[in-house]
Amino acid sequence: MKMRKRKEILWSVGFILFGFVLAFILGEVCLRVIYPNNIKLYKPDPVLGWKQIPNARGWISSPGEYRTWVEINSKGLRDKEYDYRSRYGVFRILVLGDSFAQAVQVPLEEAFHSILEQRLNSSKKPFNFEVINAGVGGYNTELELLLLKEEGFRYQPNIVLLTFLLANDTLDNYKDTTYGNIPRTRFKLENGRLVEVPVLRKFAETDSQNVNFKSKYFNSALIGQFVGRLKALPIVAKAAGWIMKPLPPRMNEIYKPVYTPETEAAWALTEALIVEMEMEVRNHGAKLIVLIWPDNVQFDDVWWARRVAAYPAMANYDRDKGERVMTEILNRNGISFISLTPILRKATEERLGKLFFPVDQHPTAKAHAIVGEAIYQYLQRSDILFRQ
Repeated sequence: MKMRKRKEILWSVGFILFGFVLAFILGEVCLRVIYPNNIKLYKPDPVLGWKQIPNARGWISSPGEYRTWVEINSKGLRDKEYDYRSRYGVFRILVLGDSFAQAVQVPLEEAFHSILEQRLNSSKKPFNFEVINAGVGGYNTELELLLLKEEGFRYQPNIVLLTFLLANDTLDNYKDTTYGNIPRTRFKLENGRLVEVPVLRKFAETDSQNVNFKSKYFNSALIGQFVGRLKALPIVAKAAGWIMKPLPPRMNEIYKPVYTPETEAAWALTEALIVEMEMEVRNHGAKLIVLIWPDNVQFDDVWWARRVAAYPAMANYDRDKGERVMTEILNRNGISFISLTPILRKATEERLGKLFFPVDQHPTAKAHAIVGEAIYQYLQRSDILFRQ
C-alpha cells in the first residue's frame, strides 16, 4: 500500500515537472518566433575590435517592447546607402555614438538621425541634407574617435555630431573596460598628452559573437525577459535595496558628490578625447557638436527614486553633477553642444509618452522624435548651417 502511494506521488511530481518543462519550452519557442533575434550584426576588426557586418539583416527584439527589422548597408552602417564622396549642394552631418545612435530598437525611419534629415530637407534651406548614422553598439568615445579617423572623414562631413551618453561613456573611456570580452581602452594620458595604447592581441570570431544580440541568461529569451521585468518592478528594487544594501553600479559614479581619483581621471581622459576629436574635425574643415544624452534617471523622477531605493547609498548623490561637469568641459574648450536633459525632463513632466523601454533601457520612437526635433531646432537657431 505504501509502495503504491509512493508511486502515485512520484507520478504526480513527474507530471507536474513535465508540465513545467513543456510550458517553458513552448514559452521559449513562442517568444523566439514572435520576437526573434536572428541577426549576426558584428565581425572582428583589427583596430576597433568589432564592426557591423556589411549587408547584414535580420530581426532584433525585446518581448513586449519592440520588434525591429534591421539592415546594415554595404559600408557597414545602420543607414541608407551613401557614397563616400559628397556632391555639390549637399550638406552632410555624420553621427557618431554607441547603441543610442545605432538605434536598432526603432525602425530606421523613426531614429533621431532620420527624423533630423527629414526635417532639414523640408526646411527650404539651399542644401540637400544627408545625416549619416555611424553609431555602433558598445562603442565608447575612444572607438568613435578611431572610427572617425579610419572611416568617418571619408564621407566628407560638414558637421560631426558626437552622441555622448553620460551614464556610460565617461567611465567606459577609462581603465580597461570591455564589451563582450573585447577591450575598449585605446588611449591614455601621459603628462597631459593623449597617447594611443597598442592592441596587445588579435581579435577572433568568438569575440564578435560575444557582442551579438543574445540573452546572457543561459541564452534563454524567456529567462532573460523574466529577470529583466522582475528587476524593473519598483517593489523588487526597493526590497533588494533594503535587504542587501548593495553598492551602486559603476555607472552611477558620475553622480557622486565627491569623485574618486579614478573618476577624476576618467573625466580628464574624456576631455582629452573630445578635444582631440574637435581638433581633427576642425582640421578637416568641419564642425563638432556634442549631443549630451542623459540616463533615464537624470530626467525621470520616478526612475531616480527607484534607483535610490535599490541602492540606498545613492541617497545623497547628485543626478545633475555629471551634466555640469560635461558642460564645463565643453564650455572651457569652446565646443558646441546640445543638452537633452532639460528637453527630456520637460517631456516627462508633460507626460508626452514613454521615452525609454523599461527592460531594454533604450529610447523609444517617441524619444527619438523629440531628440531629432531638438537637434533641428538647435541648428535652426544657430548660424552653423550657413557658416559651413
